[in-house]
Amino acid sequence: MIGYVNRIGAIDYQYFFGRTDKSQSVERELYRPALDNRYKNSSSQYRVLSANGRLPFTTNTDWVSQETKEKIRDLILTEYAFEAQGTITAEKVKALNPTDSEQNMKVDDNELINYTLTFEYAYDYINSVR
Repeated sequence: MIGYVNRIGAIDYQYFFGRTDKSQSVERELYRPALDNRYKNSSSQYRVLSANGRLPFTTNTDWVSQETKEKIRDLILTEYAFEAQGTITAEKVKALNPTDSEQNMKVDDNELINYTLTFEYAYDYINSVR
């Protein structure tokens, strides 16, 4: 379930019952240390200065009615989105960023639509808050 602040400022929810694909992207910053006369082939010429990862995921709504179009539009344009997991008493919330302004839609003969959206968690996998 994805929660978001809609266009009138209220928190709204959109359920995604379809398939969800999660992945991980990694960014590394390398450097070349100063080598001395004790260099061996078992030592590396390049070393990792910092490494961090992001966790994007793609999810879809399954087949929903066409009235959901406005909710999806609000979700893409929101400034604050979050993934809510758990029950009402103990809810786990993770901040999200919609990663693109694109939505893939499939329309069938019964006027049902299947939306596919991509999100990314709004923090690094290794929290590097400075």
